[in-house]
This record gives sequence, structure tokens and C-alpha cells, in this order.
Amino acid sequence: MGDPRIKELFKNYCREVVHIILTLQAVLDIEKVVIGGGISQQPQLIREIKVLYQNVKKQSSLVEETITSVVIEKCKFGNEANLLGALYLLQLKINEKQKDLFNNN
Repeated sequence: MGDPRIKELFKNYCREVVHIILTLQAVLDIEKVVIGGGISQQPQLIREIKVLYQNVKKQSSLVEETITSVVIEKCKFGNEANLLGALYLLQLKINEKQKDLFNNN
């Protein structure tokens, strides 16, 4: 990432992810965030998100005092996470159709 414009886009992307994490954490009281998909294969992604997460928390004493830090790590399934999610959704839909067929007979 030698191009400064790319670095800035990357940092903005990570910053947005951090804000999403903090929002989810405030609403759902989560303890862990795992990031999957193709972008999760980039080691600098998780590092940058962790650094920015801590920086954002330190900028606000209210956030620092009220929100416990979450664990942020790469998803076990990495780039295949989206495919597994799609497969799971398909399986749910198939099960639903099978129940409908069974109940109608």
C-alpha cells in the first residue's frame, strides 16, 4: 500500500468498521467480533481495526468507561465465510419448503 490515497481509503474503511463494532457492542453487548470474507485475508486489516478501535475508545471517556473492549479477530473460515453463510441460508429455505410440503399432505 504505497499509494497515500489507497492508505487513506483503507484507514477510512477500517474506521467505519470500528464505528459499526462500537454501535453493535452498545446495542447487543457483544464480547467478540470476527471478520470474514476475502478482505479478512489481509493481516493488516485486523491490526488496523484493533488499533483504531482502541484509539476511538480512548478519545471518549464515556465510551472508555462504559464499553468493555471486545476481542477482534479473523474468522476461522476466512474467505469461505460468505459461502458458508449462503449455504446455511439455502439449507434453511430447503427445510422450510420441506415442512410446507409435509404439512400440506
